[in-house]
Amino acid sequence: MCKVSIIVPVYNTEQYLPRCLDSILSQSFTDFELLLVDDGSKDNSGAICDAYAEKDSRVRVFHKEKGGVSSARNLGLDEAKGEWICFADSDDWLNEKYLEHLMDSDSNLVVSGLQSFGNASWSLCPQKRSIFPVNDICSHWNDELKGYFDYPVAKRFKSSIVHTKGIRFNKDLFYSEDLCFVLSYMVNIDSVDEIDVVDYQYFTPPPPTTTTCGSGSRDYKFRMSAKSLKEHYEYHDKCLTALERRVSCKSADLFIREDVSRRLMNKFVSYLHSCKNIGVFYDNVRFFRRQPWAKYMLGLLKGKKGRRIAYGAYYCPFLSYYLEKAAKWYRKIQMKV
Repeated sequence: MCKVSIIVPVYNTEQYLPRCLDSILSQSFTDFELLLVDDGSKDNSGAICDAYAEKDSRVRVFHKEKGGVSSARNLGLDEAKGEWICFADSDDWLNEKYLEHLMDSDSNLVVSGLQSFGNASWSLCPQKRSIFPVNDICSHWNDELKGYFDYPVAKRFKSSIVHTKGIRFNKDLFYSEDLCFVLSYMVNIDSVDEIDVVDYQYFTPPPPTTTTCGSGSRDYKFRMSAKSLKEHYEYHDKCLTALERRVSCKSADLFIREDVSRRLMNKFVSYLHSCKNIGVFYDNVRFFRRQPWAKYMLGLLKGKKGRRIAYGAYYCPFLSYYLEKAAKWYRKIQMKV
């Protein structure tokens, strides 16, 4: 058995994949296996994976039909043989001592910093190294690090806990399924080791040309219908409730839940903004209004534009729809002038 299994889902990233794989195979800590899960790539990504497997015995490749990043990661988890598990995305890359730093701990969950590059530049990293109990998660979910636990990357998980507790990524979700995986894992551990190093380089793709309301391009990319919002909200609620019971912390309900729910609601507002058919718009609003948590979600919105669309759709959907259409038409006229 090797010490670490590194799982990399791969889909149409031939442009970045060699950089990612070279950075992993050049790690100063060498006792690992690299599991490449080709999720039905249509470019040369699958062939690149096979070529690396021929050169290095630590590399194992699995080809499957396209099922999404969650199904690819789950396949990697099923095949992992390491004592510990790490994840990486195929368009990211790692500093040479990434694994060495993660392995310098006995904690069941080790988290390190990550640096975004590409279209956006930002960094998430603890100010100092510390080991804190899971019961104290509320104080670490602050404005500076509130996205800290959203990613499975830049972390080290205990393989035995993942397998014995049946922790997997939800294949039915397309947004924040990573967060749910991390939350489900944290319910089953006692402490978290934060290390103040930034070894993971996270690629941020360019935004789409079409702009939307909400918090920007991510709302456009992950916009969700009312039914998708319900599915996501209820699964997130299940994971958050389990964590809240584990930590017995009221502030978790007051802050973490609000943070997660607000982001989900922004995706729904972005969907409403993009609707081109009054029937689709009204059906989604009517479905949303039937949810017992609808007004709670409305109250979480902060931006004036998002609040105007959401409240207008909730209380007067037809008028809201046509006013938004008129506003879009007016903006186009102004741009031509």
